[in-house]
Amino acid sequence: MTHNELLLTLPDDPGISIATLSSVFRHTTNAYKYLWFLAVLECSRRHNHKKTRLSNEELFNEMLIKALIPSQHFRLSFGPSDKISYLLSNIISENDTTISEHSIRNILVEKCFTNEHSDLLRYVRYRLLTPWFSSYLNKSPDQQKNQIIKDLSISEFESLKPLYLIENTHIEIHEKWLEYFQKNHTIIKGWVTLNWLNFLQSKNPSVPNIINKLGIPETRGRLTESRKWWSNIISSKNIKCIYSGIILDDNNFSLDHFIPWTYVAHDEPWNLIPVAIKPNVNSMKGNRLPSHDYLEPFLNLQSDFIDYYKSNNKIRYSYITGLRIDEESINNPEVIKNRLSLEIKNLHSGASGLGFISDWKCQLFSPS
Repeated sequence: MTHNELLLTLPDDPGISIATLSSVFRHTTNAYKYLWFLAVLECSRRHNHKKTRLSNEELFNEMLIKALIPSQHFRLSFGPSDKISYLLSNIISENDTTISEHSIRNILVEKCFTNEHSDLLRYVRYRLLTPWFSSYLNKSPDQQKNQIIKDLSISEFESLKPLYLIENTHIEIHEKWLEYFQKNHTIIKGWVTLNWLNFLQSKNPSVPNIINKLGIPETRGRLTESRKWWSNIISSKNIKCIYSGIILDDNNFSLDHFIPWTYVAHDEPWNLIPVAIKPNVNSMKGNRLPSHDYLEPFLNLQSDFIDYYKSNNKIRYSYITGLRIDEESINNPEVIKNRLSLEIKNLHSGASGLGFISDWKCQLFSPS
């Protein structure tokens, strides 16, 4: 998606330069601008687009909240120069807290805004305004640009109408932009999110389903249909949990995402297998990547599944699209097994590269 395509999604306004706003993410090389803009938009919304002054502390905390789920829950990379992920990781480990917006927000409220935090804002709150003052900055040394932008944001506040003016401890959003935010909040948020998504895709080219990793989905599928599918198989033949070795029955199985859901972010049947509840294998495995020793048992179990449901069009479609095979190949068990093996190995490698703990084995049982 090009910048021109994204620009078209922003409504025009005769009092301010929408073309200038549309160019703020050009040539962006790190995550800070996206997170900063999302923070400005969210903090403005929180104050019903009535409060012009927003503190550095409030905005910085909101940046961390916006970064939390993609960075810590889904382990997406923000690029080599990212320091926000490192800071979030430290906050979580030092406070022994869960990865949730509520817990992190409470910790941030209690913490003081320090020089270390301020250092992360050294450039972003200035450089986001660059498009409004580009003619003044063309020949300016980089080390002078922050001060020039700050001065211009104040002196040209009414003539050029930048998004905000910059003071030492806060920014002050222009009233015209507040009005624009209020009228078009949903559209603007969608536009920023698309730009943020494009950036994350460029930094995580092998990671699937990034669009569903920008935040925690409001609801996750309950796997009701998939559980019914597996229940039919378990009722008709002996199926063992590949991790624990326990024979499953209808009252003792749940479904496991072989490659963790926090990486694939989908519930497609080709990544699901039944596992024992007693003991709770799902809880033991968590978001870890299973040992490669489990791959062959997983593939055999999947072969049982696709053989049982080879006439089910919905299941066939999942395998055809997910594994990128043709209609004829869905009837060839060897083709499916080889393609699924390759897909799982690629996903395993990608997740491992993002820091997912690998080589997990169930302590109760070792695959033969």
